[in-house]
Amino acid sequence: MRRVIHLAFILCVFASFGLTGDDRPAVVARSERATSRPSSRPSGATESEAMRRVEALLGPIPADIRFDADVVYRQVSGKKLRLDVYQNRSASIANRPAIIYVHGGAWKFGSKAMSRAMLLDLAHRGYVVFSIEYRLLPDGQFPRCIEDCKAAVRWVKAHAREYNIASDRIGVIGASAGAHLAALMAVSSDSDFRTGDDLDQSATVAAVVAYFGAFDLRGYGEAGGGLIRELVGESETDKPDLYVRVSPFTYVESAAKARGDKRRASDAGDGNQAAAAHPAPFPPFLLIHGDADELVDISQSRKMCKALHEAGCQAELIEVHGGTHGLMVGQMDPAPNEFRRKMYKFLRRYLGAGLPRERSK
Repeated sequence: MRRVIHLAFILCVFASFGLTGDDRPAVVARSERATSRPSSRPSGATESEAMRRVEALLGPIPADIRFDADVVYRQVSGKKLRLDVYQNRSASIANRPAIIYVHGGAWKFGSKAMSRAMLLDLAHRGYVVFSIEYRLLPDGQFPRCIEDCKAAVRWVKAHAREYNIASDRIGVIGASAGAHLAALMAVSSDSDFRTGDDLDQSATVAAVVAYFGAFDLRGYGEAGGGLIRELVGESETDKPDLYVRVSPFTYVESAAKARGDKRRASDAGDGNQAAAAHPAPFPPFLLIHGDADELVDISQSRKMCKALHEAGCQAELIEVHGGTHGLMVGQMDPAPNEFRRKMYKFLRRYLGAGLPRERSK
C-alpha cells in the first residue's frame, strides 16, 4: 500500500508540473530570464502543499459535496467528452456562480481530476465547478482542443437551470496548457472556434484565472522537441498565421492597438469617443506565475498582463517569488494559501459570492 501511495504521489507531482514527458519545450523569453528572489517565508511554509493536493486526489469526496462524475458534454468524431461537477449540497441560493476548470498537461497529458483540492475548495465556497476534459494530442490538435473548451461553456449555459447557476456569472480557471486555453476562450470572439451543439448559447465567460500559462506561442514553432508544432500541426515558417491565431496574446495586442488608435483619433478631435470610454473588450484576468518557472517563463504572464492593461481591461499578475512550474513545492512568497486567498477575492469581486457568508470576506 505504501508503494502504491508513493507512486501516486510521484505521478501527481509530475502531472502538476507538466513533466510527464521529455518532449515538452520550455516556453521562455528569448532575451530575458526571470531571476528568483529568496523567499521571506519561514521554512516549511509550503511543504504541505504537495501532500494537500495528493490527499484531495486520493481521498474520498467530502460528504457535503455532491460529485457527478463523467457527465457527457460533447460527442465528436466518435469520442465522448466528459466533465465532472462539484456542488455544495448546502448551497440553496438561486443563480449561483460557476467555474469551468481546464487542466494542464502540455495539451497532451493530464486529467480532469487534477487540482481536485482547489475544485473542492471552490465547491465548499458555493461555486458550481465543472472540470472538463478536452481532446489531447494528437487528436486534440489546434483548433480542436479550443473548440472543445468553448463547447463546454455553451453546454454549461444550456444546462444553467438544471444546476441553478447564472449563465452570466461563469468564470474559467486554467493551469499551464489549461491557462493557455482558458485565455484563448476569453479573448477570441464568440464566433471563433464555434462548432458542435448548443449553438444558441454563447461561449463568453465573466472572469479568467490563469496559472503559469503560455500566451504567445510565436517563435516556438520549431523549438523544444516540436511540441508547439505538434499542437499547431504546421511549421511556423509555412503557416505563421496559425501561430498568431493560437496565441491569446495576439488578440489582446490587437485590441490594445485598436484602443490606442481610438485615443489618438479622439485627441486629433475628429469626434470619436475617447478610448477610456470604450468598454473593455475582454473579461477581467488574474494571472499567477512563479518567477523561478523554467518551463513557462514568467515573462509570458508579464507581457499578457501589460497588454490587457493597454487594451483597457482589468488584469492583475501575482508573481510568486521562488515558485516553479506547478507552484507545488519549494519556498514561495506569497505562499499558496495566500495567493489562493487572493484568487477567491478576485472571483467574489467579478462572479459574486457562492454562499451568503462569503460575501463579507
